[in-house]
Amino acid sequence: MKKILLTLITPILLAGCSGLPRDTEVFINCTPECHDGQIEIHQGDTVTLTATITGNTNRAVMWSKIGAGLLTVHGNSADFSSDGAGTARVTAKPAADQSKSASIGITIARF
Repeated sequence: MKKILLTLITPILLAGCSGLPRDTEVFINCTPECHDGQIEIHQGDTVTLTATITGNTNRAVMWSKIGAGLLTVHGNSADFSSDGAGTARVTAKPAADQSKSASIGITIARF
């Protein structure tokens, strides 16, 4: 009876310990706070963006920007600023799985 019991319990314990593989996900947080993937700033303001990677041991981030402004990257965080009005989209992708991404739309308003 012990042998049968161990045979039935072992696969359950192993599945519980290892878990199922998780998909890689990326999230961006903003300071000041962004809402629904958007933020509005004024000329001369700076937004700090922080990317968080889950589901993968490689936490490295690839940043890109389209549009107005300057993006200064510091690993998993980046500072966005602009001296002129306009719009931009900043995207973060996990280096380990660039098919995944998170983006923030930024509107730069005049004073």
